[in-house]
Amino acid sequence: MSEQQSLWCVGVSVPAAAVDLVEDMLGDDALAVSRFEDGGPDIWRVEALFPHAPLSDHIEARLALASAASGCTLGTPTVIPVAQRDWVRESQENLPPIRAGRFYIHGSHDPATTCANLIDLLVDAGPAFGTGRHGSTYGCLQAIEILRWKPIRHALDLGCGTGLLALAMTKIWPAAQIAASDIDPDAVRTTRENARVNRVAGRVRPVVSDGLARRRTERTGGYQLIVANILARPLVGMAPDIKKHLTPGGTVVLSGLLVEQEALVLSAFRMQSLYLDRRITVDGWRTLILR
Repeated sequence: MSEQQSLWCVGVSVPAAAVDLVEDMLGDDALAVSRFEDGGPDIWRVEALFPHAPLSDHIEARLALASAASGCTLGTPTVIPVAQRDWVRESQENLPPIRAGRFYIHGSHDPATTCANLIDLLVDAGPAFGTGRHGSTYGCLQAIEILRWKPIRHALDLGCGTGLLALAMTKIWPAAQIAASDIDPDAVRTTRENARVNRVAGRVRPVVSDGLARRRTERTGGYQLIVANILARPLVGMAPDIKKHLTPGGTVVLSGLLVEQEALVLSAFRMQSLYLDRRITVDGWRTLILR
């Protein structure tokens, strides 16, 4: 078996009267068991998924018990390896590109846009969050475009996921340097790769960091813009640190909160002298622009 084959499937054709017994016999050690008609309503195929190669003697003994208990003759079982599959990537390949304002976001399986008025962003999510389809990410993209008139030299994408928002900022502010932090090393690796394929690797600095607690996210003079697409409770806890890392007159974009959580988040940031300038709502998710 190759390194890419870590699952095994045991399958057997059985009379309808024995389906329940066979499922029970195989299901004790299996990760999952399924059934489907195998040529007609009287014959069914039962398949069980195992995390390792099952012992043939063990499988045969279980099926013999099911045959004896049901009084039915069972088919010859098959045991085959199942290659690992990247289910996240495969599901994304079935999703079409999306448009958020002037941003055109697509995976590597889709062609780039040919429209000169659109900003092309190639984003393969892998294990990380952030393809622009979620209401919170979509709201942040809208906020970034709203703020395009601001002179931004240094910005922070806090909780970067795929790095989509950092990439969007490099396109809106071509001279800006963007820090992109996330607690998840997989997200940071994904951000680094997405920056490379979008040809902005020299302007995006991905770092592993738990919020703003690490020196890696600090910058002398602070950031003119901080975009934090996380969740309401963590945002409340980070309010003092976000203010600390913001330049005087800077702007904050907050997202990852539901409409009903807005008051809680605004209260925490109001205590840091940051006040609501604009709100954006997408699919029940709220994005806030604070100054």
